[in-house]
Amino acid sequence: MSKQKEIKNKVDGYSKKVSKLNEFRDLIPRDNMSRLENTVKTFERDAETAIDENRLMRIGVIGQIKRGKSSFLNTFLFDGDEVLPKAATPMTAALTKITYSEKPKATVEFFSKDEWDNIETLAQEKQDLEEKNRRIREERKKLRKKLLPDNKPIEQIQEPTQEQNSSLELVEMARKGGINYQEYLGKEKTIEAASREDLVGKLNDFVGAQGKYTPIVKSSQLALNIPALKHVEIVDTPGMNDPIISRARKTEDFIGQCDVVFFLSYCSQFLDSTDMGLLAQNIPSRGIRNIILIGSLFDGVLLEEYEKYNDIGTAIRDLTERKEKEARNNFDRVKDKIQKETLKEALEKSFPPVFISSRCSDIAKHYNNLSEEEAHTLNRLNEMFDDFTFTPEMLSNLANMEEVGERYDRVKKDKDSILAERFDNIVSGFSEGFSAELKTIEDTVANKEKNLEENDIDTLQKKHELIVSKIDQGKSKISSIFSSHSLNAEKEFSELTLEIEKAATMAKKVKENQGSEERSYEVDKGMGLFAWRSLTGNRYETRHKTVTYRYANVHEALDQLEDYVMQSKEVLHSAVKDIINIKQFKIDITESIKGLFDFSDDNFDPDDILIPVSNAVARITIPHVDLDVDNHIKTIRENFSSNEVRNSEIQTLRNEQARVVKLIMKDVKKEVGRSLKNILDKLKNVQDTFIPELTEDMKKEMEELKEQLVNRQKYLEKYRSCLSAIEQIKGNIEKIKDRINNFIFKSN
Repeated sequence: MSKQKEIKNKVDGYSKKVSKLNEFRDLIPRDNMSRLENTVKTFERDAETAIDENRLMRIGVIGQIKRGKSSFLNTFLFDGDEVLPKAATPMTAALTKITYSEKPKATVEFFSKDEWDNIETLAQEKQDLEEKNRRIREERKKLRKKLLPDNKPIEQIQEPTQEQNSSLELVEMARKGGINYQEYLGKEKTIEAASREDLVGKLNDFVGAQGKYTPIVKSSQLALNIPALKHVEIVDTPGMNDPIISRARKTEDFIGQCDVVFFLSYCSQFLDSTDMGLLAQNIPSRGIRNIILIGSLFDGVLLEEYEKYNDIGTAIRDLTERKEKEARNNFDRVKDKIQKETLKEALEKSFPPVFISSRCSDIAKHYNNLSEEEAHTLNRLNEMFDDFTFTPEMLSNLANMEEVGERYDRVKKDKDSILAERFDNIVSGFSEGFSAELKTIEDTVANKEKNLEENDIDTLQKKHELIVSKIDQGKSKISSIFSSHSLNAEKEFSELTLEIEKAATMAKKVKENQGSEERSYEVDKGMGLFAWRSLTGNRYETRHKTVTYRYANVHEALDQLEDYVMQSKEVLHSAVKDIINIKQFKIDITESIKGLFDFSDDNFDPDDILIPVSNAVARITIPHVDLDVDNHIKTIRENFSSNEVRNSEIQTLRNEQARVVKLIMKDVKKEVGRSLKNILDKLKNVQDTFIPELTEDMKKEMEELKEQLVNRQKYLEKYRSCLSAIEQIKGNIEKIKDRINNFIFKSN
């Protein structure tokens, strides 16, 4: 029997052991059982991939949406050529696998019919919601004008979700493409080409920003003749926080099968709370131990902060050290909250991060043939310090791609040992998650068994009524927690609006520069007898003069706007996460309920109260933020086609910049208001339903126990058998894990 088959047989042991719980499904909460089974299924899928002896080593390039992942790969693998297109929006970014092949080809996977039906349903939901909101606004106007009776109830306006917004955008793009997209759904298309350039051209229709098939593409695979790709498979992901759920699931599935992860984030917000949340959510239980942290757009940080330094060398050294310390501090602040030791170890091993600039690398490679954007960046870099000009070699050093290459080569060199360790990591990661789910089930079943053994129907009824009465008496105390967090949210959002307004003042400014150029002009030397003539008899002379002028850079103005938008988005996203500290909020709610009971009183068993409370608290979530203002920036691009404006045109640019900033501010304030309203509405809704749902959970459990009391002995035996089965599973799981690990290490 092959090594692969022997390991697979041992892996299947997990499923067989868990299946022993099937006969106790009526005793185990459905959600708990479902999570346990999903944990096993995910492990089996990841393990099957990991034990394929002939497979390529998988390297995932991951991070939040729009963090420069495609730009990084274009620079790192394709000499700066735009092989992987930058998505027009996060909604159109598809997962892309890249492998080696002597002949270039590509395979495109379209959404399935069911997936597209779901996208169209969500798009229609948004349109219906917009129409409903329009009617509500009309009714409000009539009420203000006294055209409706005061007692007529008017519904609240409900904002669409991010997934609904994204789905409508995809559907509208698909319809504008002018193709019968239905005939492509659920299919794949293979594209062959004579060269890489030819393949990229053909792919534009499928993955390009304006491609007619782009909105219906779920993923693509490129096979290219690039030696660096031999023996590896690289995947460019659309982002772990992809708004399109079916693509997000595909990304999550792939991450679980990666051996190495390149995690990209902007240098300016490196390893922020969102990054750490995504890492914690996607990596620890999936067995990944090799993480390479990459901070992108280092040139952007340099351009923002160079004025603090006297020379370029000091600036680069100091900023690198500062960003490394910031990353370490961000990690240190949250590492104690990371429950999974595996993630802590992987992140510790990944320090220090690599800070890069894909743009500087591209400029160095194309130094004598720059695009307009590259030329603009180079000009800005060269203007930082007097008497200093970047050479291609200096730009390459600043880009720091060589260090990425060295780490990449080390990963390839260690491929065999990484793949050997990979399976052990998957087993360890799974074991942590599986044990936690099993412990939750064990605690719940043990508490039910104890209640059944120690109580009769009357006692259960009295305990239930006493608990519900206590909780009901403590309504005001529980409500005060909601009120406190709501008031804090209003205060924080008020300060947030002021912060965004201050940033808007800076975004309005258009920097004015002074330039000079040589101009030629003709001089008439006259027709007199003694007028000087050239040997050719020409009466006109060409002369030159230096003319100074004022100018402003349109790209710089756009950069300012985009920085402002990005800053506003980051501030808003961060604020929504931090304004309601959901973890602390849940702790406060739990503690307030615990405070209602005297657990030294035999009438109150902590588990009878805390297990239902824990389940109710786990359902509390906070709404997301959705901010889309790219269309405003697009108007400036359309109105100013040249890279530079001069003299009187500068004021026109200033006016347009101020107009767009005002529009962006309006949208940002609207989103701030919407986010605050959503959060307050959500808190109010949770406040109104929390106690009823909590008491309903308790009532259902009591009714279940009352029914079981009729056949008390039968159910006691069943509960004990269930607990015995759980105990056996715990012991057997450790044995299976040890046998697999021993087999792997003996085989290697």
